[in-house]
Amino acid sequence: MGTASAIAIVLSVLLLQQQGVATSASTAAGVAVGGRRVEPSCANASDCTPELQAALDSCSNTEVALAAGTWVTRPLTMRCDGQRLDLAPGAELQALRGEYINVGAVLLTVRNVSGVTIYGPGATLRMWRADYNDSSRYKHSEGRHAIALRGASNVTIAGLLGQPLTVTESGGDGTYIAHDMGSLPTVNDCRNITIQSVNYVRNYRQGISVIGVRGLSISDTVLSYTAGTPPQAGIDFEPDFAGNELSNIRLSNVTARGNAGRGFQFSLMKVGTTTPPLTAVFEDCAVDGTGMYGFSLSGSSRGGLKANGGNISVHRLRVAGTGGAGILVEGKPAGLALEFVDTKVSNTGGPAPLWIEGKNVPTANVLLRNVSVRDARDRP
Repeated sequence: MGTASAIAIVLSVLLLQQQGVATSASTAAGVAVGGRRVEPSCANASDCTPELQAALDSCSNTEVALAAGTWVTRPLTMRCDGQRLDLAPGAELQALRGEYINVGAVLLTVRNVSGVTIYGPGATLRMWRADYNDSSRYKHSEGRHAIALRGASNVTIAGLLGQPLTVTESGGDGTYIAHDMGSLPTVNDCRNITIQSVNYVRNYRQGISVIGVRGLSISDTVLSYTAGTPPQAGIDFEPDFAGNELSNIRLSNVTARGNAGRGFQFSLMKVGTTTPPLTAVFEDCAVDGTGMYGFSLSGSSRGGLKANGGNISVHRLRVAGTGGAGILVEGKPAGLALEFVDTKVSNTGGPAPLWIEGKNVPTANVLLRNVSVRDARDRP
């Protein structure tokens, strides 16, 4: 390798690091360090599954690089630690139409591995939401996700600022973050997940569902026009079991726009005294139009379930144009602190811009500091 080439590689890696995207063992210039870069070809453009899955199954391939163009595939799985899937600008990983009959069929699954990167500035992961909603062809499902992370750790899903990765038209969630179902009753939640500069557009159930995670960073990301089956939120934080953990979560510059349900929601019906403390920080996030509430936190209406401490801190949230209240808090677990600081709410629907109630359990430990409401609606 010549000196000029080596300098170019170093500069490329530095540029990625400055833009906040983690680099793997492979450099941006496509030269593998301590591994191998492979660029699959596709013998049959109508179904590239054999070539793609074979490339992903070889753990000596530290980088699997897809060139610009359409890559049609049946469900794929990443099973190798430290592997990077690079999608060039203009590359589209596309679900094969007529497939994905199984109610849990996922375009790309990352299960029980560590150090995986899915990197695609200007690239797209595409499914076919309208097809899956056709009951004459498909059994109803909320689980036909574009990306499913199950028991995975140290995973990055990223584009670049101004050149995001697009995840669109899934038959479930744009990204599903949870434990591996095969591990029950032990709950091995995901750990250290980063989502940066991703546009989630027109997904069926959620832009992102978070079932269990220890360490989650989402930044510079937009979740828009989710519609199809409830909850239809931008992001839904919803543990399946009391043992699921939601901790060390940070959202920065994340926008939920035009979703049929809620913008950001915590559905804490399953938390209990054994649930680890919930910790989350929102900074400079926005809800720009929803069919329902802007930011909501809901617990059990039955009472008796209490979160084992924790804190959700929301700073500089902007909520506008919602179908329901801008902020809804109902049945919040007593041990969980919730604060809104420097928050602006405007032009909301429903009976009130802010709605806080106990729902059969007392609501306490909610702090509103420097929260402004602008509302022109005539309300009773």
